[in-house]
Amino acid sequence: MLLGVGPDGPVPGRRVVVTGRGVAACCGVGLDAFWAGLLRPAPDGPRVVPDFHPTRWFGPKDVRRVDRFTQFSGATASLALAEPGDLHTHPHRAGVIVAT
Repeated sequence: MLLGVGPDGPVPGRRVVVTGRGVAACCGVGLDAFWAGLLRPAPDGPRVVPDFHPTRWFGPKDVRRVDRFTQFSGATASLALAEPGDLHTHPHRAGVIVAT
């Protein structure tokens, strides 16, 4: 994997393995729902995430205390970590990348 481009060309980096993906979008929550939502015609009106219920990942107090972006981040990270199963890796050698 190439991590960037410097003045002398691509910069070689460490190998990275993508083991899980999580999605919370207006098309759907989870990979299957997201893909099915992409194949449907676009809905009219505002783009909201109607199938997202934060109580699946957070307790009732945390739902009130944590903002919506953090709820999405925690839920999608949980979905991404659940996809591959147990990776048998040290926690300091694993990471989650969030993109909006």
